[in-house]
Amino acid sequence: MKAFVKLSLKYPEIVFAERWNLFLEGAGITGKTVTNFERTYALFDPQNINSAAKAVKHKGWKYYNPLSKSARKYCICLLCARRMDGSPKGIILRLIWNAIIPMLVIVYAWLRQLVKKDWLLFLLCTSIICKMLIVVLTQPDSWFMYYLSFYLMGYVFGFYAIMRFIQTKLGIQRKVL
Repeated sequence: MKAFVKLSLKYPEIVFAERWNLFLEGAGITGKTVTNFERTYALFDPQNINSAAKAVKHKGWKYYNPLSKSARKYCICLLCARRMDGSPKGIILRLIWNAIIPMLVIVYAWLRQLVKKDWLLFLLCTSIICKMLIVVLTQPDSWFMYYLSFYLMGYVFGFYAIMRFIQTKLGIQRKVL
């Protein structure tokens, strides 16, 4: 860690550029983010070279094999925005597996709580934003998994905001337990 800090202080432009590029790749902006699609897609193929999966396969576990291997592949392709041959669907892949949109939702919620002076939710959002910064500064590779928690939280925040907006527009009162 000391070496990284020394290099950052000595060559800030280079370190910032490297961190920025890694962030863009890991967050899914460039479409080059690393996922485990390739491994899960071919897990039950005869030519699979995953030694751990092969070792488990021979243990005879009752529910190891999927009910339908083709339906499993189709669901994986659908969730990962891929075609059935495994190739990416271009812009759809970048839109679905893009952590920037939910991260911006979190930043918007943070700023909104600051303006509303709702300090409890502001501190909650502050802790999430601090974690985002820590991840950006310390992620070792461009795996999407580093941003998955922000991805999920951002969409939960967004869904909650939409539901609150609908409640307000329809005049629905919240029930307090």
